[in-house]
Amino acid sequence: MAAAANGSVQDNGGDLTDAASRTMRTAADRRQDAAQTGGRRARGAAEGAVREMPEPTRMAEEVQGAVTREEELPIPRFSQRSADEIKQQLRTLSQSDLTVIEGYERTHAKRPGVLDAIEQLRGSEPWDGYDTMNPDRITARLHDVPSRVARQVLEYERRHRQRGTVLSAAEARTAQ
Repeated sequence: MAAAANGSVQDNGGDLTDAASRTMRTAADRRQDAAQTGGRRARGAAEGAVREMPEPTRMAEEVQGAVTREEELPIPRFSQRSADEIKQQLRTLSQSDLTVIEGYERTHAKRPGVLDAIEQLRGSEPWDGYDTMNPDRITARLHDVPSRVARQVLEYERRHRQRGTVLSAAEARTAQ
């Protein structure tokens, strides 16, 4: 209640409540705008960071594996296969695919045989981007690499992909 200039009493309770409500709504709106702006900035920064990375990191691949749907895995009908069936197919996968499979397996079945097989297949590619190259590009590049790199290709192919054309080219390069 407030006293008016003429001495009468007025009820301003409604005006104060309305003012407080408007102030609270304004503060809430500003907080929501700030949160949305911050979210857009964070998404923009994250997208920029992803664009700047040449390849996903192992941790990102593991996270991807953990959230990947089974239909998107590089081995079809993954959960319906036995550990032995999966181990036979792991050899043909790239390091990136192995990491995705590992992340998926760790968050789902956690079969020691599958995880051990993946660990045994882990290794550095002979050069960056090797696993994404087709055999023709690899054999062409083998002409320009030192023999020690050709030996790395030979060892890597024997452990992993076992592609005949690449093995032959690597053997020929190491014999030089």
